[in-house]
Amino acid sequence: MRNSILAIVRSLALGCAAGLLLSSGGRGQGRATVEDALRRATSVEIPAVSLPVERTVAESLLTHMSPGARIDEGLVSLPLHPGGFRVRVLRKEEDTSAGWFSFSIAPDGTGDLTASRPHLLYAAMCRVLEEWGGDDVQEYATARKEVFRLPWLEGNDGLFVGVPRFIRRYDPETSIREMARLGCSHVSVNVLAATQAAEQGVPGEDYPRFYVYSPDIDQFVETDLTRGLYPPEYLQANLDLLKRNASLAGAYGLTPGLTVCSPRTMPDAFFVRYPYLRGARVDHPFRSYHPRYTATLAHPLVRWHYAQLMRKIMKEVPQLGYLTLWTNDSGSGFEYVSTLYAGRNGGAYLIREWKSDSLIARAAGGNVLRYLRLLRDAASETNPRFRVITSLAYFGSEKDIILNGLGDRLDLQVQPADTSDAQRWSSIRARGRYGPALFSSVRAAPNYVLGVPCPWLTYERLNSAASVRVPNLSVTFDPPSLAPWSVNREIIRAYQIRSAPPVDTIVANVARRWCGPGAARRLVVAWRLADSAVRAF
Repeated sequence: MRNSILAIVRSLALGCAAGLLLSSGGRGQGRATVEDALRRATSVEIPAVSLPVERTVAESLLTHMSPGARIDEGLVSLPLHPGGFRVRVLRKEEDTSAGWFSFSIAPDGTGDLTASRPHLLYAAMCRVLEEWGGDDVQEYATARKEVFRLPWLEGNDGLFVGVPRFIRRYDPETSIREMARLGCSHVSVNVLAATQAAEQGVPGEDYPRFYVYSPDIDQFVETDLTRGLYPPEYLQANLDLLKRNASLAGAYGLTPGLTVCSPRTMPDAFFVRYPYLRGARVDHPFRSYHPRYTATLAHPLVRWHYAQLMRKIMKEVPQLGYLTLWTNDSGSGFEYVSTLYAGRNGGAYLIREWKSDSLIARAAGGNVLRYLRLLRDAASETNPRFRVITSLAYFGSEKDIILNGLGDRLDLQVQPADTSDAQRWSSIRARGRYGPALFSSVRAAPNYVLGVPCPWLTYERLNSAASVRVPNLSVTFDPPSLAPWSVNREIIRAYQIRSAPPVDTIVANVARRWCGPGAARRLVVAWRLADSAVRAF
């Protein structure tokens, strides 16, 4: 009798254990996790007219679901059918807040992943899969909401829009995917298709090398004014690559844009054809063996030319959302500004003889503003939200003229020279909501050497930008295909979440996730030493 009772008890115990194993997806944990629930989902539901990022996320989630799971379009409605997991971006007017996402899931895989803005959807999926996958599914029976910190976070890996992208093992799509994972919203996508620009130099001169960076819009399309100056196959290859990069950014929810050195110098053949359109000499005397000139923006024909270039490039790539105008290096420059390498100079249409310094500054600054407005207005015919971002750091006595004309999607890239000058910074901040939106840049990687960890320094740099109330950042980090284990990138990712823990906790969590609790403490010590070395360097 006693043996029979023991046999029954043993049988019941084994049955209970088997039931627990089945309910936890065979993990032996005694509970069902988010991962287990996702494996029971039978479909991903996306809107009938879906955004590219919604399909990207849906296809990524299929690999974590039951073998027969499929994508259903047009079934985004309440209530969800059992096993249906909904993925969507809310459709609404432009949102100036940083945005949010929410996530919920039931043990049978029925769930919802909703983001307020396109670039947050992929970041939300990565957070669910990488950090919440092992959590008890019951914790997500009601939606969990995460709010983001930065409304504009431009990603830059230092290679995506530079010739060094030709380096072996560099993978541009991996970089775009990582930008989306970190919560980036924007990325510059203009780059030349070849390793060299179509510019002629002088024997022994290195100056043409500068032309490969931040190429101007005339390297992608042309007008009647420049027809034949560049080989058509050169322009077409550049334009095709621009389209591919913009589509790649859109697939992950990022807004593509342009970072250009503009107005760019023109080839000598242009001034042989139109000698009266010569503008300012802008080359650096220590770098060039031959003068370089821009076309004069004071002439209406040149302004027509740039407006047509902008319209053409927007027609070809209508998803472009912004242009950052870099006003130094690579031959960029404006007529009669006081910071030209060769000194104030320009064509015949902006300044006459015997003008005072203040009158020259007013004319030169007004010429810059007119160009910025021209680019914005031409692009806005295709995208009414298009922004033009520029910096004051490379102007001299024209700074105040230009600053007073910014605003209404003519925005300011803040430099250390702006924030360190208390009077200038007070003047910029005093303009309030009627002035330009403010942008800044942060390096989340040391110079020269890839993959060097400096997580505390990265966090301090992000906090420093936030402390002067600049909500829009461009962040540079190591490319993931060349530096796959970067704690600096994890700092950016955590910083984007408003409820992120202190930096020490973030670093400790990353170390445990990557190498387990046993080695985590030693890894953190190593990161501390590297962080100190970067600061000393």
